[in-house]
Amino acid sequence: MAINGTTATILQPGTYTFSGKSSEAQIIVDVDKTAYPDGAVEIELEGVDIANSSKAPIYVASIGDEVQLIAKNGTENIVSDGTSHTDSYTDSDGNTEAINAAVFSRDDLKIKGKGSLTINGNYQDGIVCKNDLKIYNGKVTVNAADDGIRAKDSITIGDTTKSDGTEADNSGIDLTVKTKAGDGIKSTGTDTDKTSGVITVNGGKVNIESHADAFQAEQEFIMNGGDITIKTFEGSSFSGNASSSQGGWGMDGNSNKTDISAKGIKAVGLYDEAGTKWQSKGDITINGGSLTIDSSDDSIHCGGDMNLIGGRLTLASADDAAHSDHMLTIGTKGNGYDDIIVTVSRAYEGIEGQKIYQNSGSVIVNSTDDGYNAAGGADGSGNANPGGWRPGGGFGGSSSGDYLLQFNGGFSIVNVTNGDHDGFDSNGDIEINGGYVVTNGNEPFDCGDSGNSIKVTGGVWASNCPSGGMSMGGSEMTAVVNNTGTADKGTRVSLVGSDGKVILTFIAGKSVTQFKAGGTGVASGASFYTGGTLSGTTYFQDLDTVQTAGFGGTLSGGTQVTGAASSSGGSRPGFGF
Repeated sequence: MAINGTTATILQPGTYTFSGKSSEAQIIVDVDKTAYPDGAVEIELEGVDIANSSKAPIYVASIGDEVQLIAKNGTENIVSDGTSHTDSYTDSDGNTEAINAAVFSRDDLKIKGKGSLTINGNYQDGIVCKNDLKIYNGKVTVNAADDGIRAKDSITIGDTTKSDGTEADNSGIDLTVKTKAGDGIKSTGTDTDKTSGVITVNGGKVNIESHADAFQAEQEFIMNGGDITIKTFEGSSFSGNASSSQGGWGMDGNSNKTDISAKGIKAVGLYDEAGTKWQSKGDITINGGSLTIDSSDDSIHCGGDMNLIGGRLTLASADDAAHSDHMLTIGTKGNGYDDIIVTVSRAYEGIEGQKIYQNSGSVIVNSTDDGYNAAGGADGSGNANPGGWRPGGGFGGSSSGDYLLQFNGGFSIVNVTNGDHDGFDSNGDIEINGGYVVTNGNEPFDCGDSGNSIKVTGGVWASNCPSGGMSMGGSEMTAVVNNTGTADKGTRVSLVGSDGKVILTFIAGKSVTQFKAGGTGVASGASFYTGGTLSGTTYFQDLDTVQTAGFGGTLSGGTQVTGAASSSGGSRPGFGF
């Protein structure tokens, strides 16, 4: 039917087609759930430009199953509301609720089709769904004065399987969200008896430019695939000062923070009524796909546990790159170096959690403070927890607690700014059981001051530092190779065994003069070299664009670093050689 400036009310299940342009029209779906408990409605858009100056142009009041909003192939469709609303509804408890979006649904909503759909939320939000929202196909653009897309129970981008059981093709999804004041995509549910407050991305292309958080999931964020690009606020180049009255802001020592929560991906978690004590959830899991974030706040932040299992992550932040208030796990035991690749091009701190486990994958961190930091507590920035670090832990102090930094496999390298900044820092123990651990840092390894230690039972570790910056700890942190020399930033540094085989090779991320290495993979007689040409080396996959690193093969040419370094470090117990 052609839109002609009137209200079209759909009272029965079925397929309804709309076309044409109108500046004052509304499509309402109000299907009796008692009469049609499994009823579904398909709204086919065939070149519509529908607007309403005071109401939601598309409003789903009631449906038994779901409403499908379909942009037909080859058509362009626009839905816009005005800058104010007069419409509202009464919920099941008798409360009057405002309708504040261009597309507003009180029941399940699915968006699909091979055409394009632009939704302009000029009043507040672009799309609001009170139950489950799915985006399964089409070129969808959401522009919003406040939040772009908001649903209570769940938001799912991309299907997993088709009705015939085969894997779904999500390549047709092209979702763009831009906000002037609010979050990009958020799910707000707190009900623990069902799936609630969850965002899942299974595939497709997603681009978010948000003033505040790009993704905000109250309970859980899951990424299984897709190509996501995010920019929040002014991005990682932001250099303002904290001005929020919340205690959490600036508590980690970084004064260059926004006074809003402008994180790339955030999972809040559930707190007590006072909003200070974490109860459950707030988890983030990334199993695959490509993720690029440029954020003024943390790139990835969760109140619960963070699992970075697969995919390619490129992170730039004016604050932390990846922050978990609890456990942060990278990779899976037994996997190699390319299952999960994390490149932090810029951050205040790189990888941060109460307990950090790296089991596989490859991680590069360029930070102005610590590269990895196992330090406890929620920083509370922008989530439901206004408190700072929990008692007994935190940055800048010497308190020790239930914290751990553990390497079981994979490759990690950090480049930190000169000064009192650690490559790998833990308020508890540091354990190296396998993998390759490299730091171009002023203080390579640092652990808690209350009887904590660095334990090395496997793998290879190497540290390269400027003069006077070799504070290290733990009686088991024995350096097999201990040299001085010179390597400017950008110089190839290779650790070569007495048999001529390359144990480890990488590019120096800063100018260094001291070279140390140890671990079960480093035998007596090994030595560092600068420069030279590699042959037969296995490179850590996909890292050559930022940090060419690898192992194995042979090195020809190069300059051997032969100077003997003296013992150095602080006088604190458990530190120094």
